[in-house]
Amino acid sequence: MFKQNGKNYFHLDDTEIYYRNLESVYNYLESEYDINYMNFAYVTLCSSTLEASLNYIIFHYYINEFGPVDYKNFADSLINISFKNKLHSTPNIVTKSKYYFNSDCFTIKTLEKLISLRNKILHKKPLLQTTELDLHKDLELGKEIELKNNNHIELITKNDCQNFHKAIMNFRNEFMNPFLENELLITELIKEK
Repeated sequence: MFKQNGKNYFHLDDTEIYYRNLESVYNYLESEYDINYMNFAYVTLCSSTLEASLNYIIFHYYINEFGPVDYKNFADSLINISFKNKLHSTPNIVTKSKYYFNSDCFTIKTLEKLISLRNKILHKKPLLQTTELDLHKDLELGKEIELKNNNHIELITKNDCQNFHKAIMNFRNEFMNPFLENELLITELIKEK
């Protein structure tokens, strides 16, 4: 609840819905069934959960700094930067340069991999590949030609999802929740400037 300039405002934090759904999909992935197609769903939900979390942290910081009338001018500029830059900038900005993420730790390296994979699968661009084969000639001669498709969706493994899950839960437990509760501590993820 916020009050500014005689108006009342409220915000309902819905990031918990993302984490609850993420846990459900993850538990399904961990089941005994071979459901590789769910890896894509997990990666997209995991990256959405991370971005929603970062956006909420930014929102939380700026609304408490500037109130419900002026926060948007500041929050939007950070919310709208690239995903990877947002990941790295957020702790520095919201802690007034006191803390930053350790770029060499498992959590950040894995979240960077998640962001990169998310960009490759959600913003797919056509790719022209070179080959030593003369496709027209080889086809005329009746040669069997096998072309390799490096579709990133098909390359996602259960192990990737397990690592992404561990990393996002580390992010949540070591940064997001402690930040929101004003209890940030130095950890493998969080470094003090």
